[in-house]
Amino acid sequence: MGQESALTTGTGKEMKKRRSPRAETVRLAKDAARRAKEAAILTRPKQEAAILAGEKHEVERLTIEAQEADRLAEEEQDAAIRAYEELEAEMQAREEDEAAFMAGEEQDAERQAREEEEAARC
Repeated sequence: MGQESALTTGTGKEMKKRRSPRAETVRLAKDAARRAKEAAILTRPKQEAAILAGEKHEVERLTIEAQEADRLAEEEQDAAIRAYEELEAEMQAREEDEAAFMAGEEQDAERQAREEEEAARC
């Protein structure tokens, strides 16, 4: 019990140090998706200004840039979702392993109690 509470308590800084590599991947993917989305948003005013100025080549270049930024934002968002789903699956598997371990310990304790009862009878 003491170990469990030691693992689950701590300051935010201490908890950050204990963050799993998969959780860090999720955080980085979310940050990348946010930055890609911001880049796509920042491209649009430039595109609109070029349209108003009648600069055809600049409009085409900025349109391609905006499409690329949108595509990148979608890819980064998908990567963040996949990383999060992998993290959830990993956590679920860990919980199932812990439950199986606890069930195994309980069965071992029951078996040991029966053996002790039988030994006491003899």
